[in-house]
Amino acid sequence: MLQSSSPTSSNTIKGRSPSHTILVSSDEQSPRMPLMIPGDVLRMVLGNTRWTLDFLHYILNELFELADDLESVFTDQEAFTQNGQ
Repeated sequence: MLQSSSPTSSNTIKGRSPSHTILVSSDEQSPRMPLMIPGDVLRMVLGNTRWTLDFLHYILNELFELADDLESVFTDQEAFTQNGQ
């Protein structure tokens, strides 16, 4: 389970972005351990995640467009019976 708290002024170091505390626990019975993650790291992970999702979206759109284009070929009997003359 992950919980995040917003940055406080005590977390801010001059010239650096604020850190976020994320509480991590494997189940409800174990104690939660605080994990300090700098804001720059969270922005980097978010950027990489967005890039990955955008790339996956692009690939899936291209595959579906290709499937739509080839759908008419599968129903055309002449497309399969033509020789390469």
